[in-house]
Amino acid sequence: MVPGSSTWICTRTTPRKSTARKLERAGLIEKVHMGGRCMGMVVLQASSVRVLGPYDRDLVMERGGLCAIDGSWNLQHTYSGLSFPYGRRLPPGLVPVNPVNYGKVGRLSTSEAMAGALLIIGLERQAMELLSRLKWGPYFYEMNSPRSWRSTEGAGTRPRS
Repeated sequence: MVPGSSTWICTRTTPRKSTARKLERAGLIEKVHMGGRCMGMVVLQASSVRVLGPYDRDLVMERGGLCAIDGSWNLQHTYSGLSFPYGRRLPPGLVPVNPVNYGKVGRLSTSEAMAGALLIIGLERQAMELLSRLKWGPYFYEMNSPRSWRSTEGAGTRPRS
C-alpha cells in the first residue's frame, strides 16, 4: 500500500479498463465506498473548482491521504453534488499519456490523477510506485515530472482566498 494514496471510490467504470482497479489488484491502493474512510480525506474530483497544489501536502498527510473518484469523464458532473468535509481538489492540469485521452490536458485516468497529485505535493517516490504498474507510467512521469513545471512562473504559490 502506498502511503498518501490509499483509497478510491469505484463508480460506474468498466473493470477491465480501470487503471485504479489495476493498482488495487497490485495492492497499491484500497477500494472504499461512498461514505467510508474517504469522507475524511482530500478528494480528487474533476468537477472541483480548487486545484491541488504543493501547499496541500500538510492537509493530505494530516487527513490520511488522497481519495480519487474512479468514474467516466462523461459522468463527472453527477458527482459534483457530493459533499466531502475536508474538501475536493481538482487534479492538476497535467498531460495524460494513457491511450484513451493521450495529450488531452486534464483528462487524466484515475491512476494518473493520483500519481500526478502525489508529484505535486512532493511525494515523488510514492508517485513512481504507482506509475511503475502502468505501461505508459514512465512516459507520464517524463511529460509531467517536477523538473518540467518547477520553473513555471508562480508554481507552488498558494492562491489567495
